[in-house]
Amino acid sequence: MKNKLAEIKNFITNLIKGKAFRVVIITIMLVGITCIVSYYAFRAYKTYNKSYNETNNSINEHIQDLQNRITRLEQSNTDLVKTKDEFQNKLWACLTYVRMYQIFYEKADEMFANGISGCAIKYINSGNPKKLPDGCYRWRSAKEKQPNSRDTYYQNPDQEYYNSLKSLYYQMLKFQELCNQ
Repeated sequence: MKNKLAEIKNFITNLIKGKAFRVVIITIMLVGITCIVSYYAFRAYKTYNKSYNETNNSINEHIQDLQNRITRLEQSNTDLVKTKDEFQNKLWACLTYVRMYQIFYEKADEMFANGISGCAIKYINSGNPKKLPDGCYRWRSAKEKQPNSRDTYYQNPDQEYYNSLKSLYYQMLKFQELCNQ
């Protein structure tokens, strides 16, 4: 038995001194190092993959946000063009109203100058342009006697002139309404 133990001891001593032992130790060390490197590489891959996915999701969110902004900007541009057109139409209506206002009062002034005493606006607003509103007289009015009443005065202005002036007045009011919207 002593011989057997001595043989095993010699074998182990020779093994430790020999190349085979060194190869086995180096192999074990390499396997250990490979395992350690693989473990850290796998952890790094998981971390990188997670980071990559988060970055990819973040980029996709930014792209979606930019697309939403582009859509909102296009809508805002459409709204601005519409507002600009409305503003230009309003401006045109206001300028037309001012021009018509000047023409109307110029023509109404001519009507006064032609002998109508301060009642042009009442004429324009009255339902019956031939009938002079109460309190309005013209120097050369036709005087007619009505049965059982006092004298009544009728105005007989140029009907075409009056109708043109009345039409101008109502057009002017329409442009004023468009201007004030």
